[in-house]
Amino acid sequence: MTIRRPKDAPAATAVAAGDTFLIDGATGVRALAATAVPSVLPGKVVTVNNSLTLAGTDGTTMTFPTTSASVARTDAGQTFTGTQAFGALTATTLNGAALDNLAWTAYTPSSAFATPGTSVMATAAGRWKQIGKTVHFSVDATVTTVGTGTGSWVIGLPTASSASNPIIGASGKEVITLGVLLAIQAVGSPATTCTVLKYDNTSLAAGGNGTRVQFNGTYEAA
Repeated sequence: MTIRRPKDAPAATAVAAGDTFLIDGATGVRALAATAVPSVLPGKVVTVNNSLTLAGTDGTTMTFPTTSASVARTDAGQTFTGTQAFGALTATTLNGAALDNLAWTAYTPSSAFATPGTSVMATAAGRWKQIGKTVHFSVDATVTTVGTGTGSWVIGLPTASSASNPIIGASGKEVITLGVLLAIQAVGSPATTCTVLKYDNTSLAAGGNGTRVQFNGTYEAA
């Protein structure tokens, strides 16, 4: 079909499905245009109130909601109402903070009495997970031989703490020889180790060979 408008004729107002044409905001259907091939089913109305540029990939389909709604922007903050359903989380950061939905990571904490003497420590086992600036960790450590070791039991953290807030919230227990609760405190600022004592701030060396501590904690990362 070809639409031609005499110079003095009014703008065309209707186009059949499959027609090739160019739309002008002032005059309606203005002229043929080989590059524009819209398809509007009979009885359907498309209303455009402002200048728009639609760009995309040929052959793709955009599906609109079944009810009237605003199209959300992706370059600005949005406020949503109602129940929203989202797929599996694939983002790795949120506002610059790392996101991690994976399992905890194993690490090997350093383990020694403040005054080691002839003490022998078994290899300690630790696990940790960092979400943003928050570190969660757990430790399982054993004294093989106390010997002349004494003082605080110094155990390594998985990563350095904040220098301005080197505070560890931790709790645990000696589970083999003493059965006592533990007093756990960060060492240094930033802290890379923590001290572990009995609940009354005396040395766990009193438990002798086989003394074993298990504890977990949380702190702010550097």
